[in-house]
Amino acid sequence: MTAWYTSDEFGIAFNRAPNHAEAKALTQEVADKNRMSPIEIGDLLNELEEVFEGDWTQYLTYFPEQQSATLSNYKSITKRVPRSIRDAVKGEYPLYISDMGVVRSLPDDEKIKYLLLKTHQGWTSEEIHEQIKKDKGIVDPPKDEFADLLTSALSTLDELIAIAPDDKRDILLAVKESLSECVK
Repeated sequence: MTAWYTSDEFGIAFNRAPNHAEAKALTQEVADKNRMSPIEIGDLLNELEEVFEGDWTQYLTYFPEQQSATLSNYKSITKRVPRSIRDAVKGEYPLYISDMGVVRSLPDDEKIKYLLLKTHQGWTSEEIHEQIKKDKGIVDPPKDEFADLLTSALSTLDELIAIAPDDKRDILLAVKESLSECVK
């Protein structure tokens, strides 16, 4: 453990704001570890953004093998399933970014409910997703309807990208890249 940050299987948290030299050293250490989890990368990028605001994007260069859409996804998921929720669900089974991704849009109490199925009963992210759909009475739309809605969403996203401020454009491009994968 280093005094200014903590790191464990549930992520990274800054105990104080680092200077750029400390942040660069930690980011390099994270990037050099092949075992570094997406959760830790997402937490690190969120912490860097909070400390360095608009200047945090320089740290993305430490992850050249990761696409910007992937890094944006890690950031989004770890921000929407914060450390407090991850700590609340600690159990026998490990928590993965895919598990967190399935619950990221749910209210916090539901995030905890479904993630406990993972960490205490060993459910897969697919099983959690199916249980959420069952509990909410969600029926998958026919594939053609899905493709039509996705195409429409991508068209709207193109319009948003064209008018977005620079600091939002990269995020929207990452979303577009991720949604485009669904069309394939």
